[in-house]
Amino acid sequence: MKRNVGVLAAIAAVMFFLIGAGNAVAQTSTAQISGQITDQSGAVIPGARVTVTNNDSGVARYANSNLSGNYTVPLLQPGNYRILIEVDGFKPAVLPRVTLEVNQSIQQNFALELGDVVETVEVAAQA
Repeated sequence: MKRNVGVLAAIAAVMFFLIGAGNAVAQTSTAQISGQITDQSGAVIPGARVTVTNNDSGVARYANSNLSGNYTVPLLQPGNYRILIEVDGFKPAVLPRVTLEVNQSIQQNFALELGDVVETVEVAAQA
């Protein structure tokens, strides 16, 4: 009987270790940017191209806004990023510097102005 208790204790210790190791793996070291893209009247803009570029490495990630005007760019490494929003018939919008920390999720909305595609609107404030 004592031997069975020892075996059960060893099995419990191994299970505890494996569960703890699983939780450590589940933690993430990335961040994400999401938000909604609208026009100046508040109407959503689906299909807008979102380019998120790491200012330090130059690596870019892309997404498109969905039918509700929402976008998400997940799994970004911590660092400084530039967000560019482009869609035909609207002026591009740029947020030149967003700093992401580990496990941070930033909500950044954009209201685009009608206009020529050669004009760019730079967003000065972060939500």
